[in-house]
Amino acid sequence: MSPFEHLAVFLSLIFGLATTQLLAGIARSLHRRNIEKLDDVQLVWSLVVLLILVLNWWVFFSWSAHPRWSFGPYTVLVLWAIAHYLLAVTLYEPDSDPHDRHNRMWEENRTWFLTTFAMMLLLDIAQAALRGALLQPVWYLPYVLHYFVLTLVALWFEPRAVQRWVGWYVLGSLVAWSFLIRRFLDAG
Repeated sequence: MSPFEHLAVFLSLIFGLATTQLLAGIARSLHRRNIEKLDDVQLVWSLVVLLILVLNWWVFFSWSAHPRWSFGPYTVLVLWAIAHYLLAVTLYEPDSDPHDRHNRMWEENRTWFLTTFAMMLLLDIAQAALRGALLQPVWYLPYVLHYFVLTLVALWFEPRAVQRWVGWYVLGSLVAWSFLIRRFLDAG
């Protein structure tokens, strides 16, 4: 087994647990929609995290050609994957009481979630730098940094309208980036 395969198994477990946690939380919310109104802010951030999990699990594959492994890159990648898991856990607590109100859960965990999101973005930059792809493509770093700034805005301003707007913006721009913009930039 190669070093990458060894690490891929471990990180796939972490990404898989994060995806499971997130999907289970979304499913609980959908099943409880008649008892409690769905929290649109929590739901939009859930979609953001789900898309990021899928994208970054795919991005991790770009490490398969990494020539020489050491504990530094290994540690950054493990922390990067753990940050993804923590995003799912801060959105949907693993041992939450079925009577917990999701609106209250978002408000109580908002700071933790957004701080974890900011840390995940910084770890994403670190893993890209270690892979030698920090400026490949040249727009990667400004693109991720603008999410970091928006996360700080969402941390600073508490109104739900700000949380909602930032969440929808991140989701819309990630979808556009992933499925449209990159195609045109890569083709040009």
